[in-house]
Amino acid sequence: MDELEKTILSLKKNSFDINIYGKVINFKINENTKKWVTHYKSNLTNQVKKIHEDSFKSVDFETFFVIYYIFKFVLPDIFMIGKLLPNENEIVLELGSGLGFFAVILYYLLHKNIQLHLVEIENTSNFNSEFNYKMDQNNTNALNNDHILPLKLLKEFLDLNKVKAKIYSPEELKESNLKNINFVYSFRSYCFLYKIEEYAKFLSHGMANDGKILCDASKQKKQNIKFKEEFFYKKTIAESDAFERIYAMKNFSIGYN
Repeated sequence: MDELEKTILSLKKNSFDINIYGKVINFKINENTKKWVTHYKSNLTNQVKKIHEDSFKSVDFETFFVIYYIFKFVLPDIFMIGKLLPNENEIVLELGSGLGFFAVILYYLLHKNIQLHLVEIENTSNFNSEFNYKMDQNNTNALNNDHILPLKLLKEFLDLNKVKAKIYSPEELKESNLKNINFVYSFRSYCFLYKIEEYAKFLSHGMANDGKILCDASKQKKQNIKFKEEFFYKKTIAESDAFERIYAMKNFSIGYN
């Protein structure tokens, strides 16, 4: 029996377990979690439907889609960075947290001994009004008829999973006095929240001297080249036609006022 099958067997109403590095982590989801993931990854609908119909019909489709998403996108990120994961008691900053799946995993892998700081945009108009309307009917404050509000969805998901974290909009982070950051990561957001220069300026003041940075930079925007110029580049962990996942550290040769 593979891990996906074990997770499906653990499924209770809006709750399931995933074994990660030998630790069983329980995820709780709600209707907004399901609707966000199925819409966000709507390009995978046909693919996921086929897997669902062939092997997992006993599970409702939207719940299966969330589990599939975690196995397809979140867990590979966790396993890919391996020994670069932060240690207990470290200060961790995530730029572009989405719903917070990665944050939930880190929080429980490190036995709740971690200072999580998460950044997400406050609203977006990149989704159709019909989807916004349907989600709004669930009586959540995270949506309205014009925009999805990712920041509020993130807070909702973390509260549901009892994860303690400080949450910022990009503007709030700029105004914060966050210091001594040990670990910064930004996966699959392709430096969407800030320009590379803004990452560098903030992190030059906020990073601990031995802090690590893991960032996906879009090759199409040549941001991977700019990233290497602004930070002390260590190595490329993974790459595709679209992005390069870069491991770097604070560049002491560059000063920002």
